[in-house]
Amino acid sequence: MPALAFSQDSLKYSQQDLLIYKKVKESIEKADTLTSKTFNLPSIGLVNIYSYDFDKDRVADASEIYTLKYSVSKGKLEQSENPLFYILDINGDKCIEYTELLIDENMDGLNGNEEFSEFLQSEERKVVKWEL
Repeated sequence: MPALAFSQDSLKYSQQDLLIYKKVKESIEKADTLTSKTFNLPSIGLVNIYSYDFDKDRVADASEIYTLKYSVSKGKLEQSENPLFYILDINGDKCIEYTELLIDENMDGLNGNEEFSEFLQSEERKVVKWEL
C-alpha cells in the first residue's frame, strides 16, 4: 500500500489518504484474524486487540484495539462498537510509524477523522555539552 499523503505541517488528510483508509477498512472486514487478546492499558483500562492478516502470510498487517467496559445492567464486560486505536502497517515496512498508529477518540470507525500519535514522532536530539 502507498504511504499516507497528508501534509506534515497541518496533519490533514488528503483524498488519497481517505481512499487508503477505505481500502484498509474493506481489507480488515475480509481478513483472517490472527490473534485476539485482552489486556490492561494504563489510563485506559481493559481492551481487546485484534490482529489481522490481509495476505495470508501469518504476519499481522493491521490491528484494532477496542475498549472494554463493565455493564452493571447486563452484568458483563462489553466491547466498544468501534476501535479506539488502529495500527496499520500501510507502507509494508514492518515498522509502525506515527502516521500508522491512529487514535479515534470519537470511536466512530475508520473514516479519516482519526489523529496521529505524536508519541511516535522522532525528535531531533540536541547535543548538550557539560562544562566543568
